[in-house]
Amino acid sequence: MKTVLSASVVKDIHCKTRIKYSSNKKVHTLIFFLFSFFFFSIISGEVIAKSEDGLLDAASNGNYSRVKTLLENGVEINLQNEVGETALILAAYKGHEEIVTLLIEKGAEVDHQAKHGSTALIIASSMTINSKKYENIIKTLIANGANVNHQDILGYSSLILASFMGFEERVKTLIKKGANIDLQAKDGSTALFMIRLRGKNLNVMKVLLQNGANVNIQNKDGMTPLMQAVRAFSYEYVELLLKNGADKNLQTKDGMTALTWAKQYELKKYINKLKSVGAK
Repeated sequence: MKTVLSASVVKDIHCKTRIKYSSNKKVHTLIFFLFSFFFFSIISGEVIAKSEDGLLDAASNGNYSRVKTLLENGVEINLQNEVGETALILAAYKGHEEIVTLLIEKGAEVDHQAKHGSTALIIASSMTINSKKYENIIKTLIANGANVNHQDILGYSSLILASFMGFEERVKTLIKKGANIDLQAKDGSTALFMIRLRGKNLNVMKVLLQNGANVNIQNKDGMTPLMQAVRAFSYEYVELLLKNGADKNLQTKDGMTALTWAKQYELKKYINKLKSVGAK
C-alpha cells in the first residue's frame, strides 16, 4: 500500500529538518569559535610569555634595541623572574648603564626588592668590579629616587656592601646622598664592621670615621670594630680606631675586650699599644 504524505506533513518534516540542520550548524560554529579562541589564547600567551622572558634576557644581555622594542610593544616593565628580579635589577647587575636609564625613563620601579631583598641600588653597590659604569648607575638610581637605606633580607644596605667591597667612591657617593652610616644589619654589623681589614680599605674606614661613624658600636655579640681589627691582625686599623676614640675597654657578652683578644693571640705589639692607651 502506497503511503501518501500530505503537504502539511511534508512541510512539517522540512521545517524540522531545517531546524535540526540549523542547530547543528550553530553547534559546529560554536565549537569552531571556542577551539579557535583557546588555540589563539594559548599561542598569544606563549608569545607574551616569550616577550616577557625576552625583556629580562635582553636587559641582562645588554640588548638595548630589543628592550626598547619590547617596551614599545607593551611588555610589562616590572615583570619578575623566579626570584623576583626585574629587568632594572638585572641591567644594574650587569652594568648596562643605557638600559638602566631607559627602564627608569619608561617607568620601572626603582626601589623594587627581589625575594632576596636587594634593589637595583643594593646590587650595583655590591658589585665586585671597580668600574665607572657602576658609579654612574648608582648615581642615576639615586637621582631618580632610589632609597639609599633599603636593606636586603640580611639587613645589608648599599653602604654596608660598598664598604665591604672597599670601593671608596661608592661609599662617598652613598654618604653624600644620605646613607645612614650606622645602619645595622640583622647581626648588628654596620659599614664600619664590614670593612675587610686589608690594604686600600683603610681609606674606606677613614671616610666612614670622617663622616661620623660610631667607632664604639657593638654587634649582637658585643664585638666592636676595634676588637675585630685586633682579631684580624690589622695593626693600622687598630691605630686608626684608637686615634678616633675607640673604647679599648668595652666588653663582649662573653666578657672579652680588645686586650684579652690580643693576649689570646699573643700579639705583643697590639698588647703594648692597647696598654699604652689605658686598656685593662
